[in-house]
Amino acid sequence: MVATRHVLLDTSVLYPASDSPALAVSERDRQRARDIVASITDGTLPRARLLTSVQQEVFDHLHNEAGHTAVREMLEFLRQNPSVEFHTPSQDVVVAGRQIVYQRPDFEFADGQIAAYLNQLDQEHCVVYTVDSKFDNFPGITALPTPYNPYDDH
Repeated sequence: MVATRHVLLDTSVLYPASDSPALAVSERDRQRARDIVASITDGTLPRARLLTSVQQEVFDHLHNEAGHTAVREMLEFLRQNPSVEFHTPSQDVVVAGRQIVYQRPDFEFADGQIAAYLNQLDQEHCVVYTVDSKFDNFPGITALPTPYNPYDDH
């Protein structure tokens, strides 16, 4: 039996993947984010989970910087994308995530939730797609800034 392989999406991928020109994002990060999202959408990469805390953070950033239309467009894209699964973490993950945020001044709440969620999984690779360096060298987590599939057998 093959274990379920979870990958998570970070705000730093979904936010710049938006088509809104109003976002203050480098063209390099925008392209990397779009490549990751496109590869998840076309099945080149595994299905991705989107934690509710990350979803909220993405929508808040989009709303504040690009307006309500950008939020609606992103929400519609995510709802219609069968390769993205919305996930509400357990209370244990929320509590563990708070502790990580307390210990790591560079982590926002959503980052702590991602780290806690991935650390509670029993799998070989715990992957977050991100163009942010916060997850670099975080124990037990592989942070990928490109559309690389760590589960490919070749």
